Amino acid sequence: MDTNITEIEKYSRWRAVQIRITFFSDKIEESAVSKWWEAVIGEPSEQKSILPKQNLYQEQGNYCKGRLVLSVHLNKVDWLYIPIEGEFYIDSFLDSQEVFSELMPKLYKTFPPINRFAVGYILQVPVNSRKEGYEFLAELLPSVKIDVDKSSDFMYQINRPRNTTTGIANLSINRLMKWSVGVVKRFALSSGGFEFSNPENSFSRLELDLNTSTEYAGALPQDKISSIYFECVGLAKEIMINGDIA
Repeated sequence: MDTNITEIEKYSRWRAVQIRITFFSDKIEESAVSKWWEAVIGEPSEQKSILPKQNLYQEQGNYCKGRLVLSVHLNKVDWLYIPIEGEFYIDSFLDSQEVFSELMPKLYKTFPPINRFAVGYILQVPVNSRKEGYEFLAELLPSVKIDVDKSSDFMYQINRPRNTTTGIANLSINRLMKWSVGVVKRFALSSGGFEFSNPENSFSRLELDLNTSTEYAGALPQDKISSIYFECVGLAKEIMINGDIA
């Protein structure tokens, strides 16, 4: 990997497709859930869905350059930052991360006692071809041999847990990562039916799920949730720059 490229330049290649926080709690109160969106965003959502048979509650609306979604299913809560309709990306990783992190102080105030916490990402680097996508991943996956000329449908997934640096005893953070290369083909409707049209959009893709281990017993210390969040963000940045390391 080119050591002359600064970390900011390395980050700038990544585009955010999704940023997510997830938590699990057995103390979720239905009356409180309905107040979370306005407590965080400061105004009503654009859409609200309540599906009792599926035990699903959702609110969503445009936010900055993307769209924010709150989804509650049984004891699982997701806050997702995703692209607006018709777009591949929200924005650059750094700008999207900054926007999402600005929500966190208000989000913390809505959190019930939490048993597990996770930060997730779907990130992509636009490339000119599938081969270039494999060459980019080969730099970040030194233990994996990729034949950049003859490979296709490549996907590499691994979990590399680490003990937390937050001071919480007996807690580890799973670093689940999935690497791949994709191609999106655009198509148009013609007299002969649907036809693919150029250009294709190729990209290297990284999916991350950084989550507290299931082996941790009891609720996570409420005053440490912020530290866990920023530790997960730091781990994600490390993986984006250094790839698959122990």
